[in-house]
Amino acid sequence: MDNFENFIVGAYATSPNLLKWNYAKEKKYLENIKNNLKIRGLEIPFYGTFYKYDEDHFLSLLESKWKYVLTCLPGTMKALEKNPNFGIASDNKKSRLIAIGFYEKANKWVKKLNNYFGKKKVISVVLASAPSLKNYGVSSSTHSLVKSLLEIASWDWFGAKLVIEHCDSGREKDSVKGFLSLDEEIRAILEVNKISKNILGLTINWARSALEFKSVQGPINHVRKAYKNKILSGIMFSGTGPNSKFYGNWDDLHMPTNKEYYTKYYEKDSLLNYKNMKKTLSECDISKLLYIGIKVLSMPIKESSMERRIGINLDTMKVLNQSIIDINNE
Repeated sequence: MDNFENFIVGAYATSPNLLKWNYAKEKKYLENIKNNLKIRGLEIPFYGTFYKYDEDHFLSLLESKWKYVLTCLPGTMKALEKNPNFGIASDNKKSRLIAIGFYEKANKWVKKLNNYFGKKKVISVVLASAPSLKNYGVSSSTHSLVKSLLEIASWDWFGAKLVIEHCDSGREKDSVKGFLSLDEEIRAILEVNKISKNILGLTINWARSALEFKSVQGPINHVRKAYKNKILSGIMFSGTGPNSKFYGNWDDLHMPTNKEYYTKYYEKDSLLNYKNMKKTLSECDISKLLYIGIKVLSMPIKESSMERRIGINLDTMKVLNQSIIDINNE
């Protein structure tokens, strides 16, 4: 078994149940992860409920030794489909309050997950600075984000740290998610941290920063800036690139790593590789991060074998692990 005990894995992205729930398939998938990937834990998606299909069965499949990161990005994207003003950074008061209510539900599920295991298992809850500025007539601001964060941070999160995961900025052209800029998020976090007892952090997703810049320099710049402001809490490695049949052109589809000498499963068009992982990680003190991990998508979604679903997680972590080893040895 490969040892990746420091890594959080967004395994839901490679699940055979990404589009349709099947308990037997999910059980087999998670058992494969437990048996083949010695990891720290999982990033779990929050959709407004703990799991969008079968909550109790899903809970029963989780590993008691794992730690968990609850990401609210999936539920945010789902809510935006119905209400383009939805989000905690929204200048539309009604939609902003609805978004705060969404995070109240997330808070209850952190408590439920902890209670299920009888101990604090959730290390972080991931927030988004929605709404998307791609949509006509939508307005968001640091001012609105601060108001929301002050309320959300006032709740008991049972030991979990609140972090904003930066998505590509809607202040830039051709954005994908199009939320607030990194500078706006940093300003909001620093302002809230002056007042709140719950200190907020910021997580960088490699692909989202790369596609914002249309360059591998994006994640480097963002990690450097967040670390300089002493709020960098995590780095999640997903890939992207300018031209891919399955993963799009500068799209946010969690492309696996490119080929390295020890990888079997890879994407030749991915900009995520050993060199770029190492350069990004070199911008911070890895030991001070709350978590580090990967999230990759197995394409095509329906046709991917179990071996491939596990394999692209394994190989992406191998590349990440080697970059960390080499940094530590320098």
